[in-house]
Amino acid sequence: MHSGAQTMSGEAVSGLETTGRPSPSEKSVLSTDNGMMENHDDGQKEEYPEGLRLVIILVAVFLNTFLAALDLGIVATAIPAITDEFHQLNHVGADANMQKCTALIVGRAIQGWGGAGILGGGFLLMHQIARPMSRPTFTGMLLAVFACSAILGPIIGGAFTTGVTWRWCFYINLPIGGLSMGLILVFFQTPKHMKPVPATIKEIILQLDFPGMFSLGASLVCFTLALQWGGLTMPWNSGPVIVTLVLWIVLTIAFVVVEMVSGDYAMVPRRLIKRRETWANSLYGFTLNDANWVYLYYLPIYFQSIHRMAAIQSGVANFPLLALISVGSLIGGSGIGRIRHVQPIGAAAALLLTTGAALLYTLDEASPRSRYMGYQVIFGLGAGIGNQLPMTAIQGLSSSEDLTSNTGICLLDIFKFDDSRIAWVRSGH
Repeated sequence: MHSGAQTMSGEAVSGLETTGRPSPSEKSVLSTDNGMMENHDDGQKEEYPEGLRLVIILVAVFLNTFLAALDLGIVATAIPAITDEFHQLNHVGADANMQKCTALIVGRAIQGWGGAGILGGGFLLMHQIARPMSRPTFTGMLLAVFACSAILGPIIGGAFTTGVTWRWCFYINLPIGGLSMGLILVFFQTPKHMKPVPATIKEIILQLDFPGMFSLGASLVCFTLALQWGGLTMPWNSGPVIVTLVLWIVLTIAFVVVEMVSGDYAMVPRRLIKRRETWANSLYGFTLNDANWVYLYYLPIYFQSIHRMAAIQSGVANFPLLALISVGSLIGGSGIGRIRHVQPIGAAAALLLTTGAALLYTLDEASPRSRYMGYQVIFGLGAGIGNQLPMTAIQGLSSSEDLTSNTGICLLDIFKFDDSRIAWVRSGH
């Protein structure tokens, strides 16, 4: 990753702007060459929500983030119960009212789409509701909520599965999500100084990049289905597997072509992909989280199938991994703030994660508690330290007009709404 990360400011999300121009807020807090933050008052009046209204909006954003993070891990401890009911282990990597496994997979896909918008929208809202000097604090609170929710996910999922039914892992989204949506609709208004530049309907549609969105989504669906079917429910040389692999290649090429001809309207602008800080950090995040998702899904199965633990006991046994991911995230963030270099921290994180993964690979039916608990500590610490690095580096190195696009690319690689499924399916073979 680029050595320029040493100039990063402590503000994780301070320059998001829908207009593509530096906002007044951005002018008020700028990163200097030594990485410190300075105030620059341009005299323009800025309006932000305050008092009870600000608190209500923050609560709504935190509730949304809590749900998005909860959904990443809550299903892990429910997987054995789900597979027992549907009798289809091959669909384990895939809502509550669904009576067929196919409907479950489709429901989870739609849920993941919404979760991606929640996380990206949360960072954008932090920029719009918080004054420049408060944004680092609010963003830190947002990440803390995410980390705590990720820790609670498997435990809550285990409690639901053991005490009620696994379907409550999905029912829980309805009351909390509905409350959050209502609060945002009623209390949030885009500040006047952050209103987007007026655009025609044609320009708005072009900026949404529907061709790129659908070609990318369809290609990932085909790729996941091919990996899911191949060698499990169908032979690799079967018609459906070959067709989905061919469609994946064709749609991926189509996505690349669409992004190249779309220019600055592209979802992934070509000029950003050429930059080392973008592709290097994204690749680092992808490879690190690929391993992370494998163990997040397979350790609960190991605990319940090999050690005969109940679902809630499995969630507790998985606690060291999730807790150390949260602790590691704080260590990684504070470490970058102190030494202003990403490379040594990233290398240390990768070393810890690789060591922990190798140790976890040695677990068998006779492994004592001390081993599977201790190995999770090493792996989780490496995953946590490395997890924050791509986002922090990209945001610290991005200009104001590129910050939104780079943040979106980085979120795709860090939180892995698609990579989590691909990692699970790939490791299942």
